[in-house]
Amino acid sequence: AFFRPPTISDVYVGNTFDIVEGVSTEIMWGVELGYSIKYARWAANLNAYNTVWENRSETIRTFIAGQPTIVSLPNVGSVHRGIELDAVYKTAWYFDIEGLFSFGDWRWKGIAEATSFNSEGGISNVDTVDVDGVRIGDAAQFQVAGSIKVKPVKGVYIKAQLTYFDNHFADFQAIDLQNENAGRQSWKIPAYYLLDIHAGWTIKLKKMDISLRASVLNVTDNTYISDAQNNDTGSQTFDATGATVFMLYLVSVS
Repeated sequence: AFFRPPTISDVYVGNTFDIVEGVSTEIMWGVELGYSIKYARWAANLNAYNTVWENRSETIRTFIAGQPTIVSLPNVGSVHRGIELDAVYKTAWYFDIEGLFSFGDWRWKGIAEATSFNSEGGISNVDTVDVDGVRIGDAAQFQVAGSIKVKPVKGVYIKAQLTYFDNHFADFQAIDLQNENAGRQSWKIPAYYLLDIHAGWTIKLKKMDISLRASVLNVTDNTYISDAQNNDTGSQTFDATGATVFMLYLVSVS
């Protein structure tokens, strides 16, 4: 278990250092189990986890009725649970086959009082928000990947990897989840895939190794949404029409 005392920013907000009531020590605990298998030509790792975070404090800077407002949401929780599997098979030829599977169920938990502070100091409003069971946004909770790693000569490799992303929900402001929108799920970003190419060359110089690496990301020039903010336009639609998004569609070379 891990205990985190409240920080100054959790307790005092705004330029006038208003005090947030109800802030308490955060508690995080988790259980993780793993199993590994390794043979001459193949290996695999299986991992399962369950992490619970209690008494979290969230500070939201937003605009309410056109006025800059700081919203403090003390004592909410979150649960992260899931399973991960990765494996590799080394063929008798000059290439390896690799795979990855990741499934997560990450959700907020709890009902709390959100306190709004205006820019001049003082409490402007207190609202009850319900985030219980709402998916945590800003990260894909389902991924499947497969790759082929070719090794034409010693120290040189070329790797092509295809990754599929799903269960990616837009980030949101907890203050939106009240009244008829209590416990409402955020907008789910469309699933997408990426094809990436990686290459590397390791040169051995006496007792020192020099590694050169290069990558070409999104080789197929696929258009996808990598991040989104729910209801960022001021609407309460909880879908694509009210979200602001960050879209990518260009090939990236590094």
